[in-house]
Amino acid sequence: MHFNYNNYTMNEKLKRIIGYAMYENDLTKLELSEYMEMSYPTMLNKLKDPGTLKISEADRLCRILNLNLNEFLTNNKTNENSENY
Repeated sequence: MHFNYNNYTMNEKLKRIIGYAMYENDLTKLELSEYMEMSYPTMLNKLKDPGTLKISEADRLCRILNLNLNEFLTNNKTNENSENY
């Protein structure tokens, strides 16, 4: 399946990248909240609106999900090969 990312907002792109990375790393939202050291409700809010992530949170998230922080922040291709996602 091929998605054209040009039609998505930044938050939609980030949600797809995070969701795919969670799938690839076999992580649940609850596990991710524990690794991120934040409450589950806070993690849900951050996942719903990734634009609210602080740089330090984005860095930690990328380390946990094996994503490149620079690519994540600039919305360039990340480990999930967005062209094929």
